[in-house]
Amino acid sequence: MEKDFILDILQKDKSEYEKNNIETLKELKEYNKAEITSMFNKLYSEEPEETGGQNALTGYYFQFLSSLYYLAELLEGKWDFIALELHQDIIVGNSKVIRFIQVKSKVKKERKYVESVTDTKLYNGWLQKLLPLARFYPKSTDKITQFELITNYLINSSKSVKMEHYLFNKNFDLQIDEKDDLLKKLKEYPSEVERKEFDYRKRCGETEKSLLSRFSITPIAIDADIQNFVHNVSSKLGKLVTESARITFEDINYLIGDLFYLCTHNNENGTLFIDREKAEEYLSILAKRVSDKLQPFIKNINSNQIIDDVIASIHSELKQMKLNNMLKDQLMSELEYLHNQLKEWVSDEIYALELLNRYMEAKEYSLSVIDLDEIVKKERYKELFKTILLLKMTFNDEINLSMKFKNLLIKEIDKFFISTLGIDIGETKEAGIEKLISIIIKLPREQQLQMIVKKHFTILQGDHDDDFEEGEFLQIKDFFEPEVSALETQSGVGDVENEWIVLPGLKLLSGIKKAKSYTSIDDYRTGLVDLWKKIQPK
Repeated sequence: MEKDFILDILQKDKSEYEKNNIETLKELKEYNKAEITSMFNKLYSEEPEETGGQNALTGYYFQFLSSLYYLAELLEGKWDFIALELHQDIIVGNSKVIRFIQVKSKVKKERKYVESVTDTKLYNGWLQKLLPLARFYPKSTDKITQFELITNYLINSSKSVKMEHYLFNKNFDLQIDEKDDLLKKLKEYPSEVERKEFDYRKRCGETEKSLLSRFSITPIAIDADIQNFVHNVSSKLGKLVTESARITFEDINYLIGDLFYLCTHNNENGTLFIDREKAEEYLSILAKRVSDKLQPFIKNINSNQIIDDVIASIHSELKQMKLNNMLKDQLMSELEYLHNQLKEWVSDEIYALELLNRYMEAKEYSLSVIDLDEIVKKERYKELFKTILLLKMTFNDEINLSMKFKNLLIKEIDKFFISTLGIDIGETKEAGIEKLISIIIKLPREQQLQMIVKKHFTILQGDHDDDFEEGEFLQIKDFFEPEVSALETQSGVGDVENEWIVLPGLKLLSGIKKAKSYTSIDDYRTGLVDLWKKIQPK
């Protein structure tokens, strides 16, 4: 039976595991399910202590978050099972593919935002343990093996070892040659199994090169706060309950506590096998937990009502301004056009709360946005809708919401992209730019390049506490390679622009008040074009 075979794969010699981890597991076996869940609830609400036990618990937490992400994919039908083993690995599989996954994490106080590959054990430890697992499903079987390393920090190339092409190898079919640095390192530091040098061709029916082409590094939650990853997992699981379900931090911790308890209190020596039937049980538990708050949540995200209320508020604001009557009528017509366009967007492609999520957090689903005070939400909707209104009048052109991306809220206007990113009250321009860079870094390479096939502007919107008067060039080459390789060109990525400009949103919004100085919509548009030019980098 495949279950027994998979569990057998996960049973490894425990002699190499850190003493702190073993001691932590022994202690946790003394707690019940509710007490374990309570520990996870506290884990990220307080600053972690500098103790081995706390570090071990943090690592387990991140590993189980990763497991929940795959649990959601199992429920979506991508996988037939997920097998968890506390000490090291996750295995997921279906009728065609078996994926072996290692999860490596560091606690907040110890980790850097970016780690050089030479400061990790990627090529002299981790790969040597991961790739030989292909021996359980050699090439002669009907299974395709894949290998993934999930981290909570970004691993980048060093001067001597280039490896960033393995980041987000989402199709697990990377084209590499004998000059590949990781491949050379893998041969320099051969794998050992049962204290003997491992023969890949004999045991797996494949070379190291072939196996390495199906390896991907997936950095998750690489910024300082792991709650971003919690939000992503919440989004996937929430949509499985219902499109509008709100899955809270406590709901996620409940599932993690339950899984952890089963791993530490079963007869499988710390392992857990979850098939489709068991996964459906977890989904039922989750649905029951959210059912009592589901109806008010649905009411709160009634897209048409949100749009009506916000547009009515902007209408009232314009009505109270001392404007030329003809210009006022023309502005009201523009506003009504925007009103209808927004309703078309939410009817066909996106719902109102997702607009706000992507504007504030560059993600489809965000618990932090949902938890905002309703008055604050309305104000953020207003600044977003006003920005879109001003852009349409500035360029006197159709504005299309780009559906190529599911992160940044990007509008396509003729020959360039304009994205809008909300920043918190009092945050500086530098904090906004850092937030933008963090968003871009997390994207797969293909998405990064798609964002610069046109000249790109990002409007930072919010009450900045600094003097942000004019735009700045974003030095994209400092955090990802903008040049398109020959291989990427063959894959369909065209020429890219290297110009990405960050603009001050407050200066753009000042265009609303400037309407008082004009008598016609044409003159006003000319003034908005001048304002757009004025906020460009000098």
